[in-house]
Amino acid sequence: MIFITEEEIKKRVKELATEIYNVYKDQEELYFIFTLNGSFIFAADLSRELGKLGLTLKIGNYKLRTYGNGVFRIVNAIPTKLFDFSLKNKPILLVDDIYDRGNTLRKIYNTIVEQEPYSISICVLLDKDVKKDYEMFIGFTGFKIPNKFVIGYGLDYNELGREFNYITEKFSCPKCGSILKEHYVPELHGGDMEFWLECPKCGEIDFSELYINQL
Repeated sequence: MIFITEEEIKKRVKELATEIYNVYKDQEELYFIFTLNGSFIFAADLSRELGKLGLTLKIGNYKLRTYGNGVFRIVNAIPTKLFDFSLKNKPILLVDDIYDRGNTLRKIYNTIVEQEPYSISICVLLDKDVKKDYEMFIGFTGFKIPNKFVIGYGLDYNELGREFNYITEKFSCPKCGSILKEHYVPELHGGDMEFWLECPKCGEIDFSELYINQL
């Protein structure tokens, strides 16, 4: 089931670009910092729209892996900076794919704060309706969504689904086709959260056997 269509995404990205432009149009440069891997498509589309409006961007990114290759998801990563310019006294737009519980976003935000920027605004594609571990002020939001695990348009499940030009919430069991259920267990094994999928008929799903029903 398609949750947010390609057309809805394109329309909202253009609207977000206009909102951001109206705030930063008097800046000589806007430092556009996005997170990998989840926001790379969103960041690319948004940066191009900002360029069309006339903003000059200096673009960099942080890498922060949060979804492991095993059955469990453990969030306990350190942001890695993949650019070599200074953020000190600069206006920063931090772009991320999703504001979930706030763990990863907070880590990157705090890393940028340590570099003493002039200002930081946060732009997210999705803001999930879930109890936040860390409340953060989001300056620009694409879509507010219910507490569903979604993929597409850069978001993945074990590196699957990033290429979809829409956002979907439907996962199918590779054995019987049933819709999979999500399970979350917080604060285990030194991480912030563990996550896995389970079929109501077949039980726990091995990532290597998973496929995604795109329709």
